[in-house]
Amino acid sequence: AELDAMVNPSDWAKAELEKADKEELIPELDGEPFMTESASRLQFAQLAVNLAEKVTGKKLTAASDTTFDDCDDEAVLKAYKAGIINGVSEKKFAPNDRLTREQLATMIWRTVDYIQSTTKKEKLTAGGTLSSYADASDVSDYAKEAVASLAENEIMKGTSETELSPKGSCTVEQSVILIYRTYNKIK
Repeated sequence: AELDAMVNPSDWAKAELEKADKEELIPELDGEPFMTESASRLQFAQLAVNLAEKVTGKKLTAASDTTFDDCDDEAVLKAYKAGIINGVSEKKFAPNDRLTREQLATMIWRTVDYIQSTTKKEKLTAGGTLSSYADASDVSDYAKEAVASLAENEIMKGTSETELSPKGSCTVEQSVILIYRTYNKIK
């Protein structure tokens, strides 16, 4: 992706997006989204698989194209087989559903886990606490470890000093920037 292919990025995001692009962390994303649009589950799977393949130097293998009834995108099937993403039910992936911040954190943390188990190098440790955030109790149980770990490793901070906004949406540019920050910690 060229920066001109990144449609309408926010001013605050441009510098980090350019760096992410230089590192080839922005694959062609489904639907050529505006950078300020909410990221879809499919778009994030594309970003996560691109990151995992880049850092490990290996192509991920895809699950069967009959895994989900509503999506046969190769990145989704690779991410599913690698344990990075799950369906929303047994046969549904919901590729166009929008991601929340806590879902994104969970997928990033699973991507890190996959990379570390593949490369046998641990660069990011689990742990961290959400106690300084007033809305920590809003974080779903399944996402607590991921959100705390990304906060601890300074990849995904709160939306303010005291708010995590775990159910808030996450834009495409925020997703790319979180991938870029993760890459810098684990490459």
